[in-house]
Amino acid sequence: MLACCMIMLDNDDVDLFEQLYIDNRQMAFHIANRILHNDMLAEDAVSEAFFRIVEIFPKIHHLNSHKMQYYVVITVRNVSLNMLKREQSHNSTISIDEITNHQSSDTIDVESIHLRDCIAALSATDREILYFRANMGLGFREIGVTLGISSAAARQRYRHAKLNLKKLLEEGECDYE
Repeated sequence: MLACCMIMLDNDDVDLFEQLYIDNRQMAFHIANRILHNDMLAEDAVSEAFFRIVEIFPKIHHLNSHKMQYYVVITVRNVSLNMLKREQSHNSTISIDEITNHQSSDTIDVESIHLRDCIAALSATDREILYFRANMGLGFREIGVTLGISSAAARQRYRHAKLNLKKLLEEGECDYE
């Protein structure tokens, strides 16, 4: 699988992607296996996730290791969930452990606490879209590739997430805990 990904990259990015793969493949497998409860499907999910990542790697290779790891986690999770939906004949609610975000600043004012609480009160899908667009600077095409949706669907989800956040901020009731 790694060799196939290497072919898709420029010579400058090969070493970076190989290190990303080596550092994150076990974690990715663990996440996929927790969702799918099947080793073979989990391997397929990890492979598909890294194929999606390699498609946009030239645009994201500059991210620091924490953001890159977060990107891998989200991609593997979404691929696994899509595979699970395909495997199941009925719809069911899937419980997903939330990824904790750490505040980088020691001084936090009331407005940033309110904003953080409102973002935390959003659905996981809304938080992901906002994170990919605002923090990582990805375009709708790249977000679509990551989430396994079209760029138009990514654009629509982003618009929906912004409206939900605006509504929560205006209401002033963002009690996440």
